Amino acid sequence: MDKRTMKWKMLFFALLGGNIVIISIMLFFMLQPADEIKKMKALPNANAAELTVHSSKEQLNLIINDYIKKKTKDHPLQYDVQLTDRVHLKSKIPLFGREVDFLVTFEPQVVDNGDLKLVHPEMMLGELRLPVHYILKYLQKNASLPEEVVIHPDESFIYIHLNEINLNNGYRIQAKKFDLANDEIVLTLLVPIQSK
Repeated sequence: MDKRTMKWKMLFFALLGGNIVIISIMLFFMLQPADEIKKMKALPNANAAELTVHSSKEQLNLIINDYIKKKTKDHPLQYDVQLTDRVHLKSKIPLFGREVDFLVTFEPQVVDNGDLKLVHPEMMLGELRLPVHYILKYLQKNASLPEEVVIHPDESFIYIHLNEINLNNGYRIQAKKFDLANDEIVLTLLVPIQSK
């Protein structure tokens, strides 16, 4: 080979090597995430998204009583719930061939896990105040309560497992604030997220 051919070969391989280096550098930078993408934080790996819902006593009364009617439609002891300054559970009980008004009131307390505890009950049958223990036992035995509502007659409270109430599409609910005196009811709606 002469010097001229050798020079062309060297220049060809130098140009080829330079092109390979430039293409490699371009590919390296093209495949790197942009600075904005690096700065973005990954979403938390959660099973549910949380939505905060503010409600009034009036709105929640409608929802609660609709839920109760659906759960207890075929039971002889019907009742409804009214939220005022306290939680009022109203019903009528057959007594001596007549129906007598029955009223139980509670103070709601939000539990750390988002459930509700109804405490400090007061009970009346007609105009007569009754011992709490006996009435809670009666309700426990005779009322058709949703399975998420548990009566503890010996401790004089009712526990509502809000976390266990499954709404449509697997939605769940938790209580954050339940201040009836100031009509401030804050709930968290947990919307299930399907992982990819």
